[in-house]
Amino acid sequence: MSPGAAFDWSGLHREGYGSYSDTSSTDTVTHKSLSLRDANHTAMFQVYLLTLGYKIEVTGIQDANFSLAARAFQAHYSPIRSISEKSSWGKLDMKTFARAEELAGALDAQHDENLEL
Repeated sequence: MSPGAAFDWSGLHREGYGSYSDTSSTDTVTHKSLSLRDANHTAMFQVYLLTLGYKIEVTGIQDANFSLAARAFQAHYSPIRSISEKSSWGKLDMKTFARAEELAGALDAQHDENLEL
């Protein structure tokens, strides 16, 4: 269960818990929706969520479970969204996809570094 967008994720991260990413690297990405039925982007986003610890099945389908996981991810990593963007919560847009890709990649890189030690 995600505590939502109002939770102080950055503060928790500063205390050494959880993960947090500022929005600077994905701020330039537009909020245009990906093809809502694009199975490849959907499946890849689901893989990113799995990598980040979300409980989701990789189906390539944007169903109710997908929407719940996407909304939880957005509340954690993109908590400040304009009123016009609220309608995109739970849907896969370019900024959400880019943020998940960035975080999952960083986690994979950290994991690879730990294996080398």
